Amino acid sequence: MKWMRYLLIFGLFIVLFAGPSKIQADAKSFPKSFATDLKNGTLPGTVGKVGTKFGTIYKKLPGEVYTTESFMGYSTEYDTYYYEHQKSDFIYFSQSTKAIESNFNSKYTKASIRKQLKPLAYQPAYDTYVSKSKTNLYKAGRFYAYIDRSSDGTRAIVATKWGMKNYFMIDKIYE
Repeated sequence: MKWMRYLLIFGLFIVLFAGPSKIQADAKSFPKSFATDLKNGTLPGTVGKVGTKFGTIYKKLPGEVYTTESFMGYSTEYDTYYYEHQKSDFIYFSQSTKAIESNFNSKYTKASIRKQLKPLAYQPAYDTYVSKSKTNLYKAGRFYAYIDRSSDGTRAIVATKWGMKNYFMIDKIYE
C-alpha cells in the first residue's frame, strides 16, 4: 500500500513539473489574430498598415527618416516603415507605405505558421537558385509576409509584392 502512495506522488510530480507548461505551449503556436493582421496588411501593435500615407504615420509616431539603395525608411521606437525611394532624400507626406517591419518576443514554430499562411518559393536577384524548402516568405491574403524566427524572438515584415521584392532583392516570387 505504501508503494502505491509513492507511485501516486511520483505520477503527480511528473504531471505537474515535468510536462510542458501552458505558457510554453502557447508561445509555439502562431495565433490566428496575427495571421489576420498580416492579411489586412498590418502587424500587431503597429500604427497604420501597408498603403497608409507617410503623413499619417509621421503625425502619430516620432521617428527618424533614413535612406537605403532601394527604400526610404522611417524608424520609430519599435517599428520601421518603408517607402519607395524617390529622386530626393526625403519622404513626401503623400507617399504610401510599402512595407512594415517589427520585432516580437514570441517564438513560433514553422509548422504553426504554415497552418495559417501559404509558404512561397522565391529566386534571389543575385542567384539562380530557387529557394523552396527553407523559405520564410509567405502569402498573406493580397500581401506578402516574411517571418524570421530566431533565438531572440520573431522578426516580421508585411509588404506589397513590390515592397517584398525590393526589400530582399528578390527576382521572382513563385506562388
